[in-house]
Amino acid sequence: MSVVIGIVQLVILLFVVLLFGRVVVNLISLFSRSWRPRGVTLLLVEGVLSATDPPVRFVRALLPDINLGGVRLDLSVLVLMIVAMLAIDLLSLAQ
Repeated sequence: MSVVIGIVQLVILLFVVLLFGRVVVNLISLFSRSWRPRGVTLLLVEGVLSATDPPVRFVRALLPDINLGGVRLDLSVLVLMIVAMLAIDLLSLAQ
């Protein structure tokens, strides 16, 4: 049973790494509007966005953006990271 829990923890950790990759891609595209990935970078970016987009869209539907003056703050990726890290901690307690 602990092997299965370890594999699930590894998959969740990989998802957290992909979420960090999504944050990096979003920051790069935010600060460098002319940046267009090509070649292997395009494959990596597309893989990260494809893997993380369904859960992010689901959380965005549940959690509205926070309005801070003229800025709308999207917390969906942060919420997903926190939930994933809590899941890893809870699974480590189950071992």
